[in-house]
Amino acid sequence: MVAPARRSAFALSMTAAVWLAGLAAARPATAQDVLLHRQLPNRLHGFYGDTAFYDDFGTLRSQIVADRFRLSAANTTHRVVFWAFYGNIYEDLDPVPPTVETIRVRFYVNAGGVPGELRYEEEFLNPPRVFTGFTVSADPRRKEYRYDVTLSAGFPVAANTDFWLEVSQVGDPFSTFRWETSSGGELAVQAPMGNPWTLISPGQLAYELWTPEPTTGALGVLAWMIVARRTRRRRRGR
Repeated sequence: MVAPARRSAFALSMTAAVWLAGLAAARPATAQDVLLHRQLPNRLHGFYGDTAFYDDFGTLRSQIVADRFRLSAANTTHRVVFWAFYGNIYEDLDPVPPTVETIRVRFYVNAGGVPGELRYEEEFLNPPRVFTGFTVSADPRRKEYRYDVTLSAGFPVAANTDFWLEVSQVGDPFSTFRWETSSGGELAVQAPMGNPWTLISPGQLAYELWTPEPTTGALGVLAWMIVARRTRRRRRGR
């Protein structure tokens, strides 16, 4: 038989657990994250972001691109969402995305207006990718895909400081990945890889940076603090 004090504590803990589950169920998953930075796709163009691809003339090439961003308040990026499509400029058909794909995400510090020292790098095998239902104005039009990756370790971003984000497909010369553009701004290009970065303006890339909502974890802590406090009060009242 369970002792009355233990039974009360257990009942309170179950009540807290049900309460938290109800809160989680009542809120959409995206509401648990906070948007830090956003550049929406314009569905007009895209830049090669691929470590190995065959161009329209059958030449093996490489090109990576990066976009500069700045946050007004210090925070840590945990998720990166970006938009992309596939195929060369003069390719007659919209190619099907690869069944196996590796995408690399990198963060750089700024150095004289271009990407400088590499501060974070992570590769994702077959990251989540969905067709948005839209197409990009290429000839022919290309299906637009939205990617959503979660970093295994968050990347801390200082306030009012320039950083650069790179997104690239890695190691598949038979698939051509193009990071979609957003309106305005500028971007950095390295072609082929290993060459100095050069700036292209106007033009920037389509992506979002997200971080978990601070209060999400705090709700759990608060619930268990309530359980512990009520349990202590009951014991003192005996």
